[in-house]
Amino acid sequence: MTEHELLRLKEEAEQANETKSHFLAQMNHELRILLSAIMGYAERRKLWFDCAGLQSAPQTCRRIARI
Repeated sequence: MTEHELLRLKEEAEQANETKSHFLAQMNHELRILLSAIMGYAERRKLWFDCAGLQSAPQTCRRIARI
Protein backbone atom coordinates (compact mmCIF):
# COMPACT_ATOMS: atom_id res chain seq x y z
CA MET A 1 0.00 0.00 0.00
CA THR A 2 1.12 3.49 -0.70
CA GLU A 3 1.29 6.23 1.86
CA HIS A 4 -1.67 7.92 0.15
CA GLU A 5 -3.82 4.78 0.47
CA LEU A 6 -2.88 4.38 4.12
CA LEU A 7 -3.79 8.00 4.83
CA ARG A 8 -7.14 7.57 3.07
CA LEU A 9 -7.89 4.40 5.05
CA LYS A 10 -6.93 6.13 8.30
CA GLU A 11 -9.28 9.03 7.52
CA GLU A 12 -12.10 6.60 6.67
CA ALA A 13 -11.56 4.75 9.95
CA GLU A 14 -11.56 8.00 11.92
CA GLN A 15 -14.80 9.09 10.20
CA ALA A 16 -16.42 5.72 10.93
CA ASN A 17 -15.35 5.98 14.57
CA GLU A 18 -16.77 9.50 14.82
CA THR A 19 -20.06 8.35 13.27
CA LYS A 20 -20.24 5.43 15.72
CA SER A 21 -19.54 7.72 18.68
CA HIS A 22 -22.26 10.14 17.58
CA PHE A 23 -24.75 7.29 17.14
CA LEU A 24 -23.99 5.87 20.59
CA ALA A 25 -24.28 9.31 22.21
CA GLN A 26 -27.67 9.84 20.56
CA MET A 27 -28.91 6.39 21.60
CA ASN A 28 -27.70 6.99 25.15
CA HIS A 29 -29.59 10.29 25.21
CA GLU A 30 -32.77 8.71 23.82
CA LEU A 31 -32.65 5.82 26.28
CA ARG A 32 -32.04 8.14 29.23
CA ILE A 33 -35.04 10.27 28.24
CA LEU A 34 -37.23 7.17 28.01
CA LEU A 35 -35.95 5.80 31.32
CA SER A 36 -36.50 9.17 33.00
CA ALA A 37 -40.09 9.20 31.80
CA ILE A 38 -40.66 5.68 33.10
CA MET A 39 -39.08 6.51 36.46
CA GLY A 40 -41.08 9.74 36.72
CA TYR A 41 -44.28 7.86 36.05
CA ALA A 42 -43.34 5.23 38.65
CA GLU A 43 -42.65 7.93 41.24
CA ARG A 44 -46.02 9.59 40.57
CA ARG A 45 -47.71 6.23 40.94
CA LYS A 46 -45.95 5.57 44.25
CA LEU A 47 -48.86 6.93 46.29
CA TRP A 48 -51.23 4.66 44.41
CA PHE A 49 -48.89 1.69 44.93
CA ASP A 50 -48.68 2.45 48.65
CA CYS A 51 -52.46 2.72 49.00
CA ALA A 52 -52.98 -0.49 47.04
CA GLY A 53 -50.53 -2.43 49.19
CA LEU A 54 -47.93 -2.67 46.42
CA GLN A 55 -45.11 -0.92 48.26
CA SER A 56 -42.39 -2.91 46.50
CA ALA A 57 -43.36 -1.81 42.96
CA PRO A 58 -41.33 1.46 42.92
CA GLN A 59 -38.28 -0.33 44.36
CA THR A 60 -38.64 -3.02 41.71
CA CYS A 61 -38.67 -0.33 38.99
CA ARG A 62 -35.54 1.28 40.43
CA ARG A 63 -33.76 -2.08 40.63
CA ILE A 64 -34.63 -2.88 37.02
CA ALA A 65 -33.43 0.58 35.90
CA ARG A 66 -29.97 -0.11 37.34
CA ILE A 67 -29.53 -3.31 35.32
